[in-house]
Amino acid sequence: MPPAPRGELRTYRRSDGTTTFTLRFRALGRRWNIRLGTEEDGWTELRASKELAKQLALVVAGVWKPPRRDDRRERPAEQTIHALATQWLEGKELDLRPNSVADLRWRLECHVLPFFAGFLPSQVDDAAVADYKLHKRRERKQIETAISVGREPRDTRNQTIRPLSNESINKTLRTLGEILDYSHSRSGQPESNPIRRRGVMLKVPKPHRDFLEADDLVELMEVAGRLDGPRPESTARAEVIKRLRDVERRTWAEIADELEVAASTAIYLYRRPSPRQVVRPRRAILATLGCSGLRAEELCNLDWQDLDLARGVIRVRDAKTSAGVRVVYITPWLRDELGTYRAALDGDVSPRAPLFPTRTGKRRTRHNLLQRVVRPVLRRANEIREGQGRGPLPQITNHTFRRTYISLLFAAGAEPPYVMSQVGHEDAKTTLNIYAQVLRRRDRSKVSSAFDKLVADAIPSVATDTLFTDESPFDPNRASTK
Repeated sequence: MPPAPRGELRTYRRSDGTTTFTLRFRALGRRWNIRLGTEEDGWTELRASKELAKQLALVVAGVWKPPRRDDRRERPAEQTIHALATQWLEGKELDLRPNSVADLRWRLECHVLPFFAGFLPSQVDDAAVADYKLHKRRERKQIETAISVGREPRDTRNQTIRPLSNESINKTLRTLGEILDYSHSRSGQPESNPIRRRGVMLKVPKPHRDFLEADDLVELMEVAGRLDGPRPESTARAEVIKRLRDVERRTWAEIADELEVAASTAIYLYRRPSPRQVVRPRRAILATLGCSGLRAEELCNLDWQDLDLARGVIRVRDAKTSAGVRVVYITPWLRDELGTYRAALDGDVSPRAPLFPTRTGKRRTRHNLLQRVVRPVLRRANEIREGQGRGPLPQITNHTFRRTYISLLFAAGAEPPYVMSQVGHEDAKTTLNIYAQVLRRRDRSKVSSAFDKLVADAIPSVATDTLFTDESPFDPNRASTK
């Protein structure tokens, strides 16, 4: 096996005080010196080190190609795209959420600035944009080739470098377009923006976004309920351990020998709370996702004070958009589910405590929701279906349940304005796209009794509005029930 290629990062201090970053490594039988740029172009030692790791990973995979020279990359004396991007991002940080800012930083630091940092806005023309798109597509091809031969390129954190999709490349182009608009607004001179021209964006295949049928949703919730409960064999073994320890006064070593388990396992089962004290909310989580239309982050942010079982509503106090701050009517079926979940908890709960905490009592994240709730339940449901000779359920995400709820409302006869108010949509396009799917797929034979159970009284009557007084902190969205 040939030795792994080595490289080094070299820095040069110019007479004007700026530092130039250069990569030096062997590839294709010769030594290469790749000049990255200067500090004013946005290069730092950390960023340059990541670029070196990326280039060496492509060399190891056998797909590295020499960069093409471009005289337009020379650092101009005027303000560059890098300087403009820094100012533009500072303004964005004041208005956007941290996750959105992190996404913009990723687009800039990993993609836009490595190519355009030294450009002037006037130099970003149609040819430069075409070169950038070609560069990202070539880079994607190299990474895909490396992955296909089992040589996944990895970055400095030992994480696999993933190829960018057309949609992701388009996102970086839109970010560049916003920076160019910012530059033009500062200069006060109307200039053409090549990103705004037709045909610039790469073609993106329309995603296939499905939703679950009512009986599939019920099946997932039943599987979640079984996963929430204690394993019978584990519970029986815990009872034996408690008898041996408390009644017969056995030592941990003796108990471990008799049950043929490790002593640490015996201690864990002995100290574990009884099934009545352990309440796992996976069934309640899936029921809420599928029958209230909450976004994953909205569900994670819910506290007990946001659930009003007496009135049958959930108050969303923090949402992705202003339309997302709303009151959500819940069906009698979901109210019963959440009531059962609350009754299973011992004692009082703090109004400000998370409605669906993790096992350690912390607030969930959307990633935790997907990894700890949705995927384990889907995996177990498909195992059961396979044993019964049935096909698997489609791959689902947190958002699948939101689309499922919208489809259930439409199937129950709800009008689009009411559905939009329930799910917090600002743009009717998303809502109506799902409506069109429901119309194409409407088939009563697929609905069965599960549909009637889930959506019974899903659309409140006008009388429901009287439940809310002027003292309520939220004004529920009014909707026609014709």
